[in-house]
Amino acid sequence: MFAGLQRLLGMTLVVLTLGGAAAQAQGRVPIVFVPGIGGSVLADKATKKVYFGGIKQTMDQFARLELPVDRSKDRLVSTDVLRQVQRARGSYVDQYDLLIARLTALGYQEGRDLFAFHYDWRRSNFESAEALRAFLAARGLAGRPVDILAHSMGGLVTTIYLQKYAGEQRVRNFIAMGTPFFGAAKAVRALAEGFPVFGIENYLVVGAGSTNTVYRVFASLDSIYELLPTYPDCCHMRMDASGPMAEVNLLSSDLAWERFNLVMREKAGNATKPEFQARVRRNMVEQRRLVDLPLPPNVRLTVVANDTAEVTLVQFLGAKRGLGQPVWGVGKNMGDGTVPLVSALGHAARDRVVMSQRDHQFIFDDDAIWPKLRPLLQ
Repeated sequence: MFAGLQRLLGMTLVVLTLGGAAAQAQGRVPIVFVPGIGGSVLADKATKKVYFGGIKQTMDQFARLELPVDRSKDRLVSTDVLRQVQRARGSYVDQYDLLIARLTALGYQEGRDLFAFHYDWRRSNFESAEALRAFLAARGLAGRPVDILAHSMGGLVTTIYLQKYAGEQRVRNFIAMGTPFFGAAKAVRALAEGFPVFGIENYLVVGAGSTNTVYRVFASLDSIYELLPTYPDCCHMRMDASGPMAEVNLLSSDLAWERFNLVMREKAGNATKPEFQARVRRNMVEQRRLVDLPLPPNVRLTVVANDTAEVTLVQFLGAKRGLGQPVWGVGKNMGDGTVPLVSALGHAARDRVVMSQRDHQFIFDDDAIWPKLRPLLQ
C-alpha cells in the first residue's frame, strides 16, 4: 500500500481511444489497472521534473509532496503508474512492471486492451474515482464491458467509482488485490510516527528542514485518512490517565477522533485545522458506507488476500488532554503485512477469495494465483 516510487507515460488520447475501439472489435474485454497509494509517479506540471518516483527523489524532495490547502497552488500531477522503483543509488527494481508483464503474458497489450490508470494518490479517493471515470471516457471505454484490476487503495477508488456510477458503467470483473476495504493500522502509524513505520528514520527523508516536515506532508494527504482502520480489534485507547485500554473506532468515536487529532495538530499544524478534519472524516464515513453497499449486480468481485504475515495492533496511551506518546501493541491480526485479512476480504463471498503468499507490495506477483484469475478474464 505505501510501497512505491517512478517514470513517465506518453500515449496520446487519440491512440488510446483507437486502442479501446480496437479491443472491442477483437472481442476481448479490456482490462484497466488501478494502482494503490504511492503507485503513480508525481511530477511538476510545468517542468515535468519527477518528485516522486524513486527513493532518492522522495528523500531529496519529500517536502514538495505536501498537498496545499489551496489546491490551486498544487504544482504536482501524476504522469504514469509506478512501473519501477529507483533505489537511493540510482538502480531500479520492478514494481508494477511485474503485474503488467503477467497481463501481457495473457495476451493483453497496453494501449489496445490493457490500460494503466495513474492518478494523484495524495488526493481523496473520491477525486480519484472521478478521474477514473474521465479516464475510461477518454479511452472510449465508457459504457462498454471492462474488467478492473486494482491493487491496495486502488480498490477503494474503484469501489467508489462502481457505486457512484453504477448506471453508466458495465464493469464485468472487479479484482481487488490487497485492498484495505476496512482500512489498515499502518495509516494510523504513518500519521503518528511518520516514516519509521516503514523502517526509515524521519530525518533521512527531509533533506533540509525538520522532521516535522514528514508529519506535515503525511497529514496533508486526504488519502491517508481514508485508509484509517475501521475493522474490529484494531485500535485501543486509554480514555483517561488511569483508565484501562479500551477498543475504539476512529470512524465512529468522536472522542477518539478528537484526541487523535490533538496529536496531528501538534505535529502538523495547518493541514489539520478543523475544516480539513471535518472534510476528511465525512469522506471516511461516506467511503465506508459505499464499501458496505452491495456492488452493482453486473460486477463480479474477486478478492486476492494473504494471511501469512502479522499486522500490528495499534494502541494509544491516552490522557485527558490528548493521546500522549503512542504505544504499539503486539500483532493480533494476520494479513499481508500491511492489510489484515479481515479488511482485505471486505464483504466478498468466501468462494470469491484467492489466497496469495506474497506480501502486500507484491501480492499480485504469485504464480499460484494466476491459474485462478486467468479464467475470469477470458
